[in-house]
Amino acid sequence: MTALTLIDPSEKLTPYPPTLPLEIALRTAPIKDLCIEYGLTREEWDDLRLDPVFQADLKRAVDLVREEGMSVRLKAQLQSEELLKTNWQMIHDPTIPPSVRADLSKFTFRVAGLSEPPKDANTGTANMFSIQINL
Repeated sequence: MTALTLIDPSEKLTPYPPTLPLEIALRTAPIKDLCIEYGLTREEWDDLRLDPVFQADLKRAVDLVREEGMSVRLKAQLQSEELLKTNWQMIHDPTIPPSVRADLSKFTFRVAGLSEPPKDANTGTANMFSIQINL
């Protein structure tokens, strides 16, 4: 029996790693070192740095870093990105107890904003169920 290799679909959402603009804005390492870490060749970097979408993402990241207190939040986001990869592997690992895998799945849904009920303007929570009895 061969092992099933699962590929995390979030890894290919953009033509560049989503953490790259943040790391450049935070100056976590020289660009040359970041390119090596992300497996970008000199030609790929030259193309990427001229990409208008990448430039917009980088500008947004630089603007965020300039806001007071945002560098800590951005560093936490970078760590979260990496931890999601670990969560993905653990959720799909049959040797991990089902209760742990379920908790990781719930956590991922909560972080993504997919498990919270929508807020109602008046009560703070949505009316999920109502019963009306007419006599």
